[in-house]
Amino acid sequence: MGDFDEATSLDDLARGLRELRAANGSPSFGQIATLIGQLREARGDSKWIPLPGRVTVYDAFRDGRRRLDPTLVADIVTVLGRPDLVEPLRAAHARLVRGDAGVGASTRPSLNVVALEPTTTRVIGRDEELADLAARTLNEIAPHSSRARDAVGPPAVVVLTGMPGVGKSALARALARKVAHRLARPVVLEVALRTASGDSDREPLPPHEVAQGIGAALRRHAGDDEVHGIVVLDDVPSDESLAAIAARLPGDTTLIATSRRRIRWEGAIAHHVVPPLSLPRAVSLIEDLVGPHVAEEGEEADRAALDALAHRCGGLPLAITVLAGQAARRPGWFLSDHVRRLDTIEIGLVPAIDDSYLTLPGSHRQVLSFLAQHPGRLTSCQVKVSFAATMEPDQTVSVLESLERDNLLSQDGDGRYDLHDAVRVAAANRALDEVPVSAHAERVARLARSLITRYSLAWERASQGLASPPARVPERDDVPPPDTTLDVSDVPEDAAGALEWMRSHVEVAVTTSQIAADMDLPDEVSGSMVALIPFLYSEERFSDAYLVAATAATHGRPANRLQHRYQQARFARLTGRFDEARRLLQAIMNEPGPTPSWLAIERGNLEALAGSVDESIRVFEGVLAEHPEPGEARTAALEGVVQVYVAAARCEDAVAAAQEVAEHPFLDTSLAGRLLSIDFHALALSELEQPRAAERKARDAIVFGTKHGLDRLRVMATAHLATILNAQSKPRRALEIATGAFREALEKEDPAITVFAGCALADSILASQGDPALAERALDEVREALALVGHDAFEPDYRFARADLALALKDTDAARRHLDRARGLLHGRQDRLNEVRLRLHSGLLERALGNTDAAQRIWQGLLEDSVGTPLQRTEARTLLDTLVTARGA
Repeated sequence: MGDFDEATSLDDLARGLRELRAANGSPSFGQIATLIGQLREARGDSKWIPLPGRVTVYDAFRDGRRRLDPTLVADIVTVLGRPDLVEPLRAAHARLVRGDAGVGASTRPSLNVVALEPTTTRVIGRDEELADLAARTLNEIAPHSSRARDAVGPPAVVVLTGMPGVGKSALARALARKVAHRLARPVVLEVALRTASGDSDREPLPPHEVAQGIGAALRRHAGDDEVHGIVVLDDVPSDESLAAIAARLPGDTTLIATSRRRIRWEGAIAHHVVPPLSLPRAVSLIEDLVGPHVAEEGEEADRAALDALAHRCGGLPLAITVLAGQAARRPGWFLSDHVRRLDTIEIGLVPAIDDSYLTLPGSHRQVLSFLAQHPGRLTSCQVKVSFAATMEPDQTVSVLESLERDNLLSQDGDGRYDLHDAVRVAAANRALDEVPVSAHAERVARLARSLITRYSLAWERASQGLASPPARVPERDDVPPPDTTLDVSDVPEDAAGALEWMRSHVEVAVTTSQIAADMDLPDEVSGSMVALIPFLYSEERFSDAYLVAATAATHGRPANRLQHRYQQARFARLTGRFDEARRLLQAIMNEPGPTPSWLAIERGNLEALAGSVDESIRVFEGVLAEHPEPGEARTAALEGVVQVYVAAARCEDAVAAAQEVAEHPFLDTSLAGRLLSIDFHALALSELEQPRAAERKARDAIVFGTKHGLDRLRVMATAHLATILNAQSKPRRALEIATGAFREALEKEDPAITVFAGCALADSILASQGDPALAERALDEVREALALVGHDAFEPDYRFARADLALALKDTDAARRHLDRARGLLHGRQDRLNEVRLRLHSGLLERALGNTDAAQRIWQGLLEDSVGTPLQRTEARTLLDTLVTARGA
């Protein structure tokens, strides 16, 4: 009992809960629910979120769950007398949900950026708070401020915290608009970070993705103008997340963050806890919103009823707003009638919200519960598709409009429907008791099939406009085909429009694949993966691709599991999950039958990125031995092994492999692989001291990338050209080229390419006797980019560049630290090219310390060992000659 550390599935967690219940005399699920309510009240939890009912508690004990609420199960083990099991249970749940499978509808938060009109607005009952916060914010960002901000400083951050429904978001929007009204060229954006489930154990969207989304939106709205960005960041999960997002935003941005948790980050200029409205202000708001819909009963009776309603709504503007919607549907009632109606509600601690759900017509409740259970924000079209079997389209639209009038739904600026978290939790809890799982599954299936069909069609149209043809997905014929009977007129026919359509619907597509897994819909899970992977790969949305593939590997069609696991391994590699990728690939290789060549090639790519150079070469050469004749498999293996040969300092072999690729250009292979082959061919020629040929080949790679629209790899090839020119002692030409590459990498917000370009730029600056401060600034950007890459394969380049900068500044302690870090990174990698670079740099450090004998031993030993490339050995000889000359002088 309670061995949660050993759990391998959610069923194991449920089994542990059942054993714990039995050991405590098998209390009823209703008793457990009551105890949880008492626990949360004693703990001081928000009173305005409905408590779990008997059915909800029972659900946590049954097998076959795709998701568990970690807060609920933690409270269950606590009231059953084992609070010591809370942390092991949470850790086990996080491991199971976020581990290899990575599934669960609540694991995909959304990034929704909406532009707000920068007009003044008023929040009832918050005038004093709003005025104070606006004054403090404007004092911080105004031009006359003693801490006037610029693009390189930290942004001004205001933090608003409080319980759900208290009005944090409304106050944040009002503050943003009030501040904007005092600025010359404001751009006001609202960014929502949330998961639909309300799980306290949720995995937030990575801060770098949030910052990138904000940056892209600010640039899109600003155009060529200089603007002041004001960003409302709704529902921030933690201090760490807020700090990481703020660190990546320009200093001329004002960030207004809301959170239900008490954020205490010291970098904020203001922290404000938004309390429930005071009784007088709550009464005033009810008078304003409800008063127009009620009849007068008498001054004394109305005053007493207003006070009673204010108490029952808990001072929450959300509850009062919902109450106003109910009153509008009951014109002529007395205020006391509304009090008596709320008093008849037996469950739920925000009666207005619960009652609003209970009094809805059946069709309205079905739509609201479906939206509450879906983590994404759906459009009207998507809701109509989901309910096509039971509602006419016009009826569905009418229901949505009615729910919006009742203040239970809101429509965002992009036309999608969203719910407040308190409404979402209340409706979702009710749905567990009222909506048959089969009915919900049927609606999810309809939505999933619609998205599969639309994405398949949209990708077909979008890929026609791509200079590089899409990567082939080998399982298209093995899953249910798209539904050709659906109306897909909303998918644009032109390539650019189709691509933009996919970008705007990706949130719903990814989250729907997760719900399809929850509903045990293997066909829809597999179909979603096949339809989404080409787009997600093309857009480099590797985290989303990993989630979709991992879900398919565990919940897709059994007949397709092998291919699904391959895709999971592929995106595990691309997201830095190297150990997981190895396990998956090994499991596939252990299947009966011969190992497919594409699987071995993926293994070779994995080992190359993970730093196992010799193993990568062994795998690639195995494929080449099995495929001695020209063909697709051989060409793909050659394209991969070229890069690894360079890392192994086997540059002659790299040139031979690259030349064979050029001689047999098979169109079915990856154009990206072809460009990388040309690019690393150039690097190999440079290491073989063939400078002119290397420069020509590097320019060939740039031309190839331009021709085929491979922009990110073209920028990397440009950075490598700068490296080749530096090796030829042409630092000024290298500086010009590296500067352009670095600028493009930053504009594309591509962290991996930023690393290559930034290091090339820093090397060029130092080689041309430029300002070390500029090199340091470039390397600061590289450091930030490395944090976003997800693995350390590219970090040695950064450490060598930092060591060069430290030596230029005569900071030998810093140089030693960076070289020690590089030594640790290279341990066991068989990356012989960088191992020799480390020896060359170690000699430079000893020379800077005045240990010329030690420097001589290092460089002489390198030559005697006959390691490294011809270019590296020439560098060692040059350094030795310089040392001898200096001694003679």
